Amino acid sequence: MKTNKMKETRKKLLNKRNFENITLFNDNIEVEFEQVAVFPYGKKLFCILHPVTPIPDIASDEALVFVMYKLNGEYVMELAEEGTAINVFNMYYDMLSGKRNSFAPKGILKQ
Repeated sequence: MKTNKMKETRKKLLNKRNFENITLFNDNIEVEFEQVAVFPYGKKLFCILHPVTPIPDIASDEALVFVMYKLNGEYVMELAEEGTAINVFNMYYDMLSGKRNSFAPKGILKQ
């Protein structure tokens, strides 16, 4: 998914005080997401987002993991691969329980 203002979206995601929903576009279809958690790691952001706009085949209580990175000077955001998504959710659950893996990036809880 790409957004017209990906740089602004990145700023929102990194802002610990910003809890506003973000809007992404997929094939010109606007999809609104609630921010759940963000994990900056190197030059990438791993984001857990909960769709506010219904998405076919995604239950209303499910969240998705996206990865944001720079490609040819532009920020892009796409769904994370399954193994990466599992790792990001595990970091999120650890963060909620107060556990901290010293090898994992420090997350930003957005709820």
